[in-house]
Amino acid sequence: MGDVSSPAAENAADASKIEVLFAITANLSRNTDLVGSPFEAKSGTPWSLENVTAQKFISKIEEKFRKKNKLHGFFAALPRHPMPGKIKSLLAKEVDHLAFTTSVMGFLERAANEISGGNLSGGHVVFINYRDREAVSEAAPEVNFGRLLVVMVGIRSGFEFDENLQPKSLSSIDTNALRQAALIDLNLFDVSFPGNAGDAYLRFIQGHSKSDFFKTSLGCMESPSNKASVSNIYKAISEFFSVNKLSKTDRDLCLESVETFLLKKGKDRKTVQLKEVQALVDRVLSEDSELLGSFCGFVNINEYEISSHFEPTPAAVTSGALINVTDTNRSYECKVKIVSLGFDGSDKPVKVDKDFNYIRIPLDASSKEQIELILGKPENAAR
Repeated sequence: MGDVSSPAAENAADASKIEVLFAITANLSRNTDLVGSPFEAKSGTPWSLENVTAQKFISKIEEKFRKKNKLHGFFAALPRHPMPGKIKSLLAKEVDHLAFTTSVMGFLERAANEISGGNLSGGHVVFINYRDREAVSEAAPEVNFGRLLVVMVGIRSGFEFDENLQPKSLSSIDTNALRQAALIDLNLFDVSFPGNAGDAYLRFIQGHSKSDFFKTSLGCMESPSNKASVSNIYKAISEFFSVNKLSKTDRDLCLESVETFLLKKGKDRKTVQLKEVQALVDRVLSEDSELLGSFCGFVNINEYEISSHFEPTPAAVTSGALINVTDTNRSYECKVKIVSLGFDGSDKPVKVDKDFNYIRIPLDASSKEQIELILGKPENAAR
């Protein structure tokens, strides 16, 4: 009989892969006795990194973040936000982690107090600087800055802390308690900012909180949503083929391959890069085409709202491949796959007349049966 690992053993194994450089919890609380600026920030004491509970906590919270759907992007270079400068100072060891945490909590406090009304209640903010043990260079470990994870969780949640804001229990950790979070790849940030020319070094999630204060207070650049990126990918491909007078057959082959690719990525919760979509476009072009490698440029020049890195969901992929069809009186409505459309005389299943006034849609057996029950046989229809 094979070995069966217990959940505790798996958690210990996951924790052992992570080298934690620093961790601390801060509190953003609302003082109901104060008017005007009711939010107050307070930092706890740095976590004892030898504490097994703390190590497992870090592993678990990183796992929860990894499994959530995220937006990808960069810090805005202009107008300049102080957050990137604080990170640069941290990496240069001009400030320590504790001073860095205090500065960032100041950003959050000010942003929270600028919100008028609303039901923002505050919460615990966990700062974790960690790196993968296997990725650390033995020759120069100091050049690997690792990652910085900043997570906001509800005060009354499965994440439990003692009076010094140290993690005290892993019991009843609630996935939904991850309200908002940002993950910064410090190595990518160090070489990319402010040019932002490489891979996205910033990933962030938005949980149940309706406010954008967490994202904006950390200087996260606004980027298109994953759903918008997927939808605009289909639009960009269709217009790329149209503008360049490429065949509709090749366009449809490309759209179908992109849909299959995005669905696979979505089911696996993997990130898609725009250059990967460009490779699928290139695949249907001729080997000597002048358009090879030009799709990314086409997207950028025409300012399609597509993130350079995005995580598609299967629902967004399926929805993006469809168009909604109705008449002026909205007496009917149906969804049609883009690649199924063609003019009368084409081999496409859904046919449109040359004046775009009518469409003909084939029916399956069930649809035929239902319509026949309503209309009856044609020969029996009233004239």
